[in-house]
Amino acid sequence: MFKQFLKYILLLPAILSVLLTSPQVHAICINTAGGNWSGTIWLTGVGNCSTSPPGSADNVTIFPPVTLDQPVTVNQIHLSLGTLNASTFTITLTATETIINAGGTFNADTGTVKLNDADHSFSTSNFTFYNLQWETPLTAPRTLTINTGVTITKATGGTFNLDGTPTNPVTFAGTGSVSPTITVNNCAASTVTGITCNLPIGNNLVSAPIFSLKDKPAIFSEEVK
Repeated sequence: MFKQFLKYILLLPAILSVLLTSPQVHAICINTAGGNWSGTIWLTGVGNCSTSPPGSADNVTIFPPVTLDQPVTVNQIHLSLGTLNASTFTITLTATETIINAGGTFNADTGTVKLNDADHSFSTSNFTFYNLQWETPLTAPRTLTINTGVTITKATGGTFNLDGTPTNPVTFAGTGSVSPTITVNNCAASTVTGITCNLPIGNNLVSAPIFSLKDKPAIFSEEVK
């Protein structure tokens, strides 16, 4: 009993940190032990995880190390001195501020981070991702903000696909940076260093027809003598 009580006392700073930074419309989901994401390592009950393992309605705080062993969709991930290993799986995030690093570690491995069809930001923490992309299709123009002093790095061998569409272009706000430089197609504007922004191509352009001699018989005139 004392060990269990001590465990929750040690978790108190993480719990308070999440309470202060997370929107309270979402359940707060904290792991009490390290292990695989699908394991029985999560606090459940009133005010805690809506499901175990966490689901799309949850703000997740990683305290002891956790390794993904399945694709997951959550609102937000808060690394509170803990480590999250992405392994080979996909994390889909729905919050505006997708990941907060409070002294923890995110190991990208060869996993994928997806930003859902909404506006998002990286405001406080530097991150390295292997694959970073929008959850498509985009249903409206979207903005990704990378704040001053924040750098988002693409791991060697990974892919960043943050393209918009001609009807729903993407905008990059803030004065942070992406490294190395990436090209984004159907990009409305960017103030972020390391974004090569290709403007949307008009979708009403009509290509000029190309004719050949097969399209119309050739007409020859006699030489005038």
